[in-house]
Amino acid sequence: MKYTLKSIAFLLMMMISFDAIAVFDLMTSPSLDQGARVYKERCVLCHSQNGDGNGLLPSSMLFLKKPNLLDSKYSNDEHSLRFIIVWGGMENKMNTFSPPWGNTLTWAEIESVIHFIQYLREHNEMAVKLLDNIVLTNSIDIKVGKIIFNHRCAICHNESGHGDGRIARALQGPKPSDLTNSQLKDKDLKQIIRKGGKGVSRSSGMPPWESELSEAELESVIHYIKTFRH
Repeated sequence: MKYTLKSIAFLLMMMISFDAIAVFDLMTSPSLDQGARVYKERCVLCHSQNGDGNGLLPSSMLFLKKPNLLDSKYSNDEHSLRFIIVWGGMENKMNTFSPPWGNTLTWAEIESVIHFIQYLREHNEMAVKLLDNIVLTNSIDIKVGKIIFNHRCAICHNESGHGDGRIARALQGPKPSDLTNSQLKDKDLKQIIRKGGKGVSRSSGMPPWESELSEAELESVIHYIKTFRH
């Protein structure tokens, strides 16, 4: 493999950005299945299952531009995709609401999701079918609930549950609920998560999740949300 000065600089940047264990996590080889799982856990909220940018978040919040992965103008090669995944919107290459994943994903996960995005572009229907077959859990699991919350809910509610996530200030109308003060019963939480804010006469900024989460995933999120309560 021939290395240019640019590619060497990028590798050094990755080494500085990542935990050493994450960078050299070579025990797990990159794979399409792993990339699909990472994409479903962390990316569908904005980019949607088929990558066209009509995810739940931009569809609910009109001030967010639709991040269409099928439009390759910001990431027309593997290097560009890697840069955007690592740095997110920090380097002004895309929407500033896009999170940087450099300190969160392992080397294998980053390479896997790059592979999956390329597959999504080239074989869209097959990629979507692969995503449809991925279920995060078949039983109630508070650890999975935390993963789902942090990847899909924290952008508004914050990982602390206080309702002051990355885009909370930009929301028009009611701000995201402070979940640390919530005393809602499980059945009411379930309805809000399933139907979204508009579906239960609350904030239209809260998207509906019933087509995105299985029953076990939904219950797992509810169990995790309840850990925020004082």
